Amino acid sequence: MELKAYFQSYENYFWEWKTDEDVPGDSGYHENNLLSIPGVGAIAYRPYIIEVLKELQPQGWPPFGALLMVLYAMQDGYTDFAGPLRYTADFYSVGNFDFNAEREIEFLEKIRALPKVYKQKQNKIILLQTLFKDSHNRLSSLNAEAYLRVYSKRPQELSFSAEKQHAGPSVLNKDLTAIDLNEKFPTVQSIIDAMKGSIEEPELDDEVVEEEANADTDKDFIRELVEESKTFQIGSLIKRIWSGLKIPMRHLSPGEQPIGGVSDMTNKGDFHRMLLSEFANEDEVFINRVANNEALYIQREIPPEENIFERIILIDTSLRNWGIPKVLAFSSAIAIIKHPKAHSECKVMVLGQAAIPISLHKVETVIENLNQVSPVLEVSGALEKFLNEEYPQKDIEVFFITHQENLEDEKMQRVIHQNRDRLKFLVATTSYGEINFYKHHKGARKHIQKIMLPLHELWANPPSRKRLRIIRMERKPIFH
Repeated sequence: MELKAYFQSYENYFWEWKTDEDVPGDSGYHENNLLSIPGVGAIAYRPYIIEVLKELQPQGWPPFGALLMVLYAMQDGYTDFAGPLRYTADFYSVGNFDFNAEREIEFLEKIRALPKVYKQKQNKIILLQTLFKDSHNRLSSLNAEAYLRVYSKRPQELSFSAEKQHAGPSVLNKDLTAIDLNEKFPTVQSIIDAMKGSIEEPELDDEVVEEEANADTDKDFIRELVEESKTFQIGSLIKRIWSGLKIPMRHLSPGEQPIGGVSDMTNKGDFHRMLLSEFANEDEVFINRVANNEALYIQREIPPEENIFERIILIDTSLRNWGIPKVLAFSSAIAIIKHPKAHSECKVMVLGQAAIPISLHKVETVIENLNQVSPVLEVSGALEKFLNEEYPQKDIEVFFITHQENLEDEKMQRVIHQNRDRLKFLVATTSYGEINFYKHHKGARKHIQKIMLPLHELWANPPSRKRLRIIRMERKPIFH
């Protein structure tokens, strides 16, 4: 199959190429920049379709018509697709080919009924990958990669694809078979479950808090912690932790954003994304750079998806995590929960002999929960039970805060390793003010950052009782 054959349009078919003269094309080719349903409306612009195909290339491409049907069904303005599809099926029903598109229309309705969060941003790509994994009549990954290379050099070849031909029954049969997925996905929930099994965390540089955080949000609560003698040590550390915190704070993304720009350069990627300047090197130098991960690749801009994970913070209350490490643990938890850029709900639990839910939104509850202590030496049993029995689902993001020494315990290492797909972040504290953040990504543990807190400096001026009494008098309303 040639490039133009994959993108070929047909007479009396449910989609066609069009030209929107107000919108420039990509790769210097401006004609036929829009894919549309005759008499209904637009599906997507060509640059967007090409970016989607680049994301699908590693697993191969589904038939082009099948991909367009699913993309159209994802849109908010989805119109009844049954008309054009039934018309095409009736037109090409000849002889032994008596087409009935009702099963395919039923499946497209399931796509339409999916919650919006699963059809936006990066989740849209994951949905397509899930639906078309091992699909019928797909184009191989190698051929897809070759077609992308051809398109990048000669995009004008699509002009031949835009000239409509007679399809023949085999073309429609190929498209319909690829989306006859009712047996594979009998319900809307079955699609969601399949997606959740495939979703991976974005790399840390997708959405990272690097600048010093502004403490306007919840500043009264932080000040109350500092002014209370029993929580002074915790409250005085939070802003310092904010200033260095570099974990993802994935708030909801405001509206649609364009796709296809270049957001970054990296030393990992596919060959079709490698910088052209790399190919100018001598053969030995080029091979050397690729082998040593020194070659540079562009990273396409894909807007961040809405957060569909439930974030849970687990605080170790075993004997090893008592004293200063426990103060650092509670400070880290509150810093994550109350960060100005964190707009999603977060559950907190303390781990001892079992997992106990707690609240850290009031000074009184912070004082109360600081007294939580377990007689166990380490909490591997409670952690394993929590992950495997109490929260066995995959769509959770767990922070586990513990003492650095606990990470060296054999039982704890085993539990963490077995559950590394859901233990996204490990936070390790020490008795001298060091906090280390680790992230599990693709089965490997990465050290994200180390925060060193000057405890003597931050705890040098605790609030006196006299000062607290004056503060409380100032806050007390006076009536004349």
